[in-house]
This record gives sequence, structure tokens and C-alpha cells, in this order.
Amino acid sequence: MIPIHSIAAGLGFAAALAYIYLAVVQNPQSLRGMTEGSIHADYAVHHHGAWIDELIKKGVVTKKEIDAARKAA
Repeated sequence: MIPIHSIAAGLGFAAALAYIYLAVVQNPQSLRGMTEGSIHADYAVHHHGAWIDELIKKGVVTKKEIDAARKAA
């Protein structure tokens, strides 16, 4: 069991490093969303387009507001 435990620990550590790398280097807006609780409109439209469409459909936000936020960023 000791070798299996060591392998599992190594894989968990590697996964944690990969997660941190992806959040900080590849996709810094996701880190902002996790720490501050908000994201830029461009990020939301690009990565979560269906969510934005749902918010527009529900009337939470308008297409005009999304476009204005994207231009301001």
C-alpha cells in the first residue's frame, strides 16, 4: 500500500500544480472570479456564452449592457 499511496500523492500534487498553472497563467480571469467573485464581460461571453444568453433571456442583463461592458474593458 505504501507505493500506491506514494503514487497517488504524486498524482494529486501534479494535478494541484496543473490546476494552479491553468488558473494563474493560462486563464487569469478565472482566478479573479474565484478570488473577487466577478469576471469581465469579455471573459463571460467567450467562456460562458450560454450563461450570458440565459441571463439576457431572463432579463437580468441586456445585450446592450453586455456590449457596453465589453467595450469598457
